[in-house]
Amino acid sequence: MEYKFIFVVVSNSKLGEKNVYYNSSNRYSILKELNKSYFDMFKDYIKFFFVEYSENINEDIVEVGDFLYIKGIEEPIVPNILIKKIKAMIYIESKYKFDYIINTNLSSIWNIPVLFSLYNNIPRNNLFGGHYIFNTFITGTGIIISKDLLPILLTINAYNFIDKNEDVAISHFMKSKNIPIFHLEQSNHYKMNYQILDENVKDINSPHHKIHNLEINDTTNTNDILYFRIKNTNQERDIVIAKKILKKIYNIVL
Repeated sequence: MEYKFIFVVVSNSKLGEKNVYYNSSNRYSILKELNKSYFDMFKDYIKFFFVEYSENINEDIVEVGDFLYIKGIEEPIVPNILIKKIKAMIYIESKYKFDYIINTNLSSIWNIPVLFSLYNNIPRNNLFGGHYIFNTFITGTGIIISKDLLPILLTINAYNFIDKNEDVAISHFMKSKNIPIFHLEQSNHYKMNYQILDENVKDINSPHHKIHNLEINDTTNTNDILYFRIKNTNQERDIVIAKKILKKIYNIVL
């Protein structure tokens, strides 16, 4: 089978308690269930993998259902997130047929019908893009890479970027290879919507988005939103918002 998109979803079981966003194994378990509920609706066209480290495997990488387990540990986050992404993409490239890989995370909910619209309007080759923020890098909430460019990306050495988050590192590396960036933020049809509702959140992206994006409700127009990014310090709020989005877009009630 050949897929339009394969999603590499950065995931884990639990990170250190010091990390306010990612220290809840229960939150991660629920977000995996919510992601699977809508990805499975499009299994003829897309495939997805939750990519996690595991210390309890004998091989370097093991595929189990919707999971790719990479031998190793989650921390330190930098550079380990980038390392597991690259290992996952090397595996996917060798095993599957597809047009694009999308790097994303558990707390980004994608609007797949809008993604299919994007598919019909982008080149099949030489595409490296997403929402380019701060005029600096493509946010890791949605990095889209055509299959022909993967061999370039997969030569990155994560240890050359130990002072940068993985999305910044990927963008800087691809720019160093003179790969042009496809700017989704220049389109009104494929928006990124941030569901960040706490004015005190220090997320680096929130100053650009929280003022413009209100909590989703029955009147929200989702026809031009490619995906929603949910990131609050209140983990219960994250789950509530994710369920509202799934109900709005897919009529999924969980």
